[in-house]
Amino acid sequence: IAGFRRNYDLLINAVQQLHEKGVTNFKITHIGRKGSLENIPKHLKKYFNMKGYQYFDVLFDDMEKADYILALLDSSNPQHERYIKYGTSGTLQYSYGFLKPCIIHKKFASIHKFNEGNSLLYACDGDLALAMERAIDMNQKDYINMQNNLLALSKKIYEKSLINLKNAFDVEEKI
Repeated sequence: IAGFRRNYDLLINAVQQLHEKGVTNFKITHIGRKGSLENIPKHLKKYFNMKGYQYFDVLFDDMEKADYILALLDSSNPQHERYIKYGTSGTLQYSYGFLKPCIIHKKFASIHKFNEGNSLLYACDGDLALAMERAIDMNQKDYINMQNNLLALSKKIYEKSLINLKNAFDVEEKI
């Protein structure tokens, strides 16, 4: 796996930590133009399902089957500062749209309205494995509660977007 917008070493290290603890009941599905099993240690490859590029219907089908979304934003990467200041990511949008709790670094969470009630946050890169383990061990009641909180959030974002769109048209009419 390689890419400048995601920290795949962080993910591989987290999977290694889970493997070492004996946590083996998970699978990571990777969909995207870039990505292969080449850089993943042989003993960890069984935890990855590399799908490569897929059309939206396949992507959406896999999103519906997923339990969580891994944002993999890198707190030490200066290029990722854009996700704190003004940018968003399709990955984060999928979390809202498919009601999949996001596993995300705390540094990036609040600007995108992710919190402990709707997602799994970790404070430092070394804690990603712990957040993933919490996800794996989460009971159904807590998971559904997170999804309901994401639904409420996505409705608020939608309503705010409609207001912003209306305001943009109102400004256009005045010009």
